[in-house]
Amino acid sequence: MSKSVRMMFGALLTCAVCGCIDAPGVTRQRVPKQPTVEVGSTVTADIPETASAGSSEPVPGRMLAAIVPLGQKGWFFKIMGGSDAVANQQDNFNGLLRSITVEGDRLAWKVPEGWSEQLGAGMRAATFRMGAGETKLECSVIPLPSEDPASVEYVLANINRWRGQLGLDAQSPDDFKAAIKTSDDIQQFELPNGQKVTSVSIEGMISSGKSGPMMGSSGRKPAGPGLPPGHPPTTGSKPKAAASSAKVVSSIPEMTFDVPGTWSPKPSSSSFRKISWALSGDDTSAEMYISTLGAGGSDVAPNVTRWRGQVKLEAVSGDALMDSIETVTIGGLEGHLAEMIGEEKAILAAIVVRGGTGWFFTLKAPAEIAKAESGNFRKFLESVKFQ
Repeated sequence: MSKSVRMMFGALLTCAVCGCIDAPGVTRQRVPKQPTVEVGSTVTADIPETASAGSSEPVPGRMLAAIVPLGQKGWFFKIMGGSDAVANQQDNFNGLLRSITVEGDRLAWKVPEGWSEQLGAGMRAATFRMGAGETKLECSVIPLPSEDPASVEYVLANINRWRGQLGLDAQSPDDFKAAIKTSDDIQQFELPNGQKVTSVSIEGMISSGKSGPMMGSSGRKPAGPGLPPGHPPTTGSKPKAAASSAKVVSSIPEMTFDVPGTWSPKPSSSSFRKISWALSGDDTSAEMYISTLGAGGSDVAPNVTRWRGQVKLEAVSGDALMDSIETVTIGGLEGHLAEMIGEEKAILAAIVVRGGTGWFFTLKAPAEIAKAESGNFRKFLESVKFQ
């Protein structure tokens, strides 16, 4: 064999080994890159629903929730999902509550065996993951300001809000007091440091399409008790000018979404905005846009307070502020939505934190236009998918 032939054979052999050509009998397959998660990141794998997706038929659901007052904050612990899956976490949930201690102005706890704790983001101080497969659940921990979080009025208002999320009627103060004495579903106890804990186990109905509140026959989520006077319906009517319900699928590098056919693209007026739309109608001030901030600037309560001032609504705190903030799903993550309707102007806004970024979805318009666009705004949020 000549030297040149040996050199050519050696080159071909090297290519075959290194992947330049396919060796006989070998099938080449592209292996997808596995996702990485930064330490402390709040981005996690999607949690399977407790019932099959694609259906909105109500199914049995359960909520475990608790309020722990500390100073002028109420700390809220909450699990909600399929009835059996949540019931199986009852002992762990009780153990979490019994382990609570106070460290300065914060609570600390012992993580139950089989649970994993994620760093908090947005309104959350912490998130716990538990279970596997169709029984995978999460427990949120959210501290919210209140003038008197230990009061019976405050505790009952929040329990009734939770009952509304499972399609149940509100309890009266007398019903509440009687239930504490006679029912295992409402418990009150004191921690060694004197902190009083109120915990509930509430069984009702949730939508089978997602682990969320039950939808009524009209398709609207129960507003729950305690909304501020004059608060708008949580689901708006169809826009008056919407002659067609056709949607245009659009995207930005980080996400895709369905755009209502009555919205039209417009130039963004700020470098913080990712994309902007003009709403239907002749009023050029009516717009919706997506913007971002760092997770540290994405706390919901301060932003809601700021937006309320912009539309000349009175400042609220405690349970009134909490009742004005709704938990929604945006891109498979838990987000928060508030509708602030003033006499003349309105802001509909939602925030979701993904990794170290807070994503803001903001609709600003005259009050009547904002009310009419509420349904479109909510459908837009439901369509968001992060890439």
